[in-house]
Amino acid sequence: MLSRIKKILFSRAFFFGSLLLLQIILISFLFLALSQQGAAIYATLTVLSAFVVLWLFSGDLSPSYKMIWGLLIFIFPLLGCFYFLLWNRIKMPRRLQRSFLRIFQLTHDINPQSPQVMEELKLLCPHLSCQAQQLLNSSQAPVHYCYNPKYFPLGELWFEDMMAQLAEAESFIFMEFFIIGPGQVMNRLLDLLEAKVKAGVEVKFLYDDIGSIFIVPPGYLQSIRSRGIDARLFNPITPFLDGFINSRDHRKIVIIDGRMAYTGGCNLADEYINAKVRFGHWKDTMVRLEGPGVWSLTLLFLQAWDFTTDSRPDYLSYKRDFPLPAKNKVGYVQPFGSNPMVKGSAQNAYMQIINRATRYVYITTPYLILDDELKEALCLAAVSGVDVRIITPAIPDKKTVFMLTQSYYPPLVQAGVKIYEYTPGFIHAKMFVSDDLVAVVGTANLDFRSLYLHFECCAEFYGGPIVREVKEDFLNTQAVSHLITPQDLHAVPAYKRLAQAILRLLAPLF
Repeated sequence: MLSRIKKILFSRAFFFGSLLLLQIILISFLFLALSQQGAAIYATLTVLSAFVVLWLFSGDLSPSYKMIWGLLIFIFPLLGCFYFLLWNRIKMPRRLQRSFLRIFQLTHDINPQSPQVMEELKLLCPHLSCQAQQLLNSSQAPVHYCYNPKYFPLGELWFEDMMAQLAEAESFIFMEFFIIGPGQVMNRLLDLLEAKVKAGVEVKFLYDDIGSIFIVPPGYLQSIRSRGIDARLFNPITPFLDGFINSRDHRKIVIIDGRMAYTGGCNLADEYINAKVRFGHWKDTMVRLEGPGVWSLTLLFLQAWDFTTDSRPDYLSYKRDFPLPAKNKVGYVQPFGSNPMVKGSAQNAYMQIINRATRYVYITTPYLILDDELKEALCLAAVSGVDVRIITPAIPDKKTVFMLTQSYYPPLVQAGVKIYEYTPGFIHAKMFVSDDLVAVVGTANLDFRSLYLHFECCAEFYGGPIVREVKEDFLNTQAVSHLITPQDLHAVPAYKRLAQAILRLLAPLF
């Protein structure tokens, strides 16, 4: 116990957290002191807060986001105003926006849309081509023919397949993850990556600082680099208040030689492959792509690498064209990314699926924290006769967030949405499937952070076997899940409903 306390006290997370807390206390004290020094100073700061509120409500932010921040600034006009401007901006700071704009402009023309592919998709289903066009325009995400896709209904199946494919790498390996954690997964992976580096393979490894700061021991980044692996932290935490701290790299991408790519919900830690039990059985999913769609995910990685390292990589030197038999072409795929600079890519993809569904929409998500638009779209679809089903965890990883998730059950169930909780444990998969036509497997949760603040990536499939496999996996998962009934909702104690109401008010901050 003593050693664990010492480990926490001397950790990087504790050090930075303590400095951030001291800054918050100091700024709060200064604001309170100023407000007591004279009516003129207080009035000036209050007028400034009023302008901030006007600016907030004139913008194109989510109504839910405006409401909570407007309320906080109204109750705490000085501190609320300051912390909104500094800490909880949805948009990135301008210096970082300029950096990303440079990268987007540099890469704008190196991933063009094939007119033939888009025309074929339009003939297959006009409304799918409209959805694809929207993602193309907003995210520089073309639709590609889909070759040899493989769906993994469990993380352990994905990990073994990935390790086998990594062992065959000859040219380069790119990996980008939100969370890494010491254990069997990382030990096996790092041993293999070190061997590939010694064999002359280029290895780039990018992971998010916040995602792993409470998990990895001190010096873990240096230990990875000591193996010859070019490892970097995305958006490293600093001991100074900075609005960009909210924008995390939540993506999961693996690129092998430009011929194969993986994405989905799995991070690099033992619980994701059920080698360690946390929150019961861990249900997660991944997909493997081959063919031209790999280039889209490669480009997303290289953009994040360029932003992190300011290295100006030679993008096109990593593009590979592997001839694939026509018989291996099955449907279409559109890998796409979202970030604070590209408003609503994942949310718009989800909304289009919900709004255009005619028979069913099946969804899995670990967190169900909806803005008004998504909630109303789900309710409207259910009231219109669409079979809307959502699977959430039964054993949560974050109890407060789970309570907030459950607060959305009553209006959805009342509208006819069927909500299930995954009885064996925690479901971390983020997936949509609808009408046997379209499916999405990716990293974007149904919460404010994924849809507005984080860097995410998804693969949207139009037709082909993945759509069928996602649906079958959903139904198999539903079979071991508990259907939430009106009786379940009525049995919630009054004190818990009060806590849920308060959390709902604060939902945009989660």
